[in-house]
Amino acid sequence: DTMPPTKGRPMMSVPGKKPSYGTVKLEKDVITFPTVKVGEMSIGKLKIENRSGSDKLVEILPLPTSAPFRTSHTVVEVKNRCFNAIPFNFQPRSVGEHSTSVMCRWEGNMMVATLIGKAV
Repeated sequence: DTMPPTKGRPMMSVPGKKPSYGTVKLEKDVITFPTVKVGEMSIGKLKIENRSGSDKLVEILPLPTSAPFRTSHTVVEVKNRCFNAIPFNFQPRSVGEHSTSVMCRWEGNMMVATLIGKAV
């Protein structure tokens, strides 16, 4: 009993890969910031891509106040077939690895990215 050939069948989606059409998505799920000394600042960018067919507003939900990451953006417009890179500041108050999740929402859909920074 051999498996029938898969020719002509629709391609199955690869686990972990999101379709790059018809949606709004984050370019990366993890944003790694340059290592900095305590009290100094580095900047990382969260890139949101829009392939939904129309312009979208994406809400950046507030980060925990305890986290050493900040952004001044709360809502961004991402034009259709464009991307928007949202800058985040990493300003650690203690040595070590720091991470937090940032949640983005568009039309009720949630997207999550992890911000990771290291302080020395």
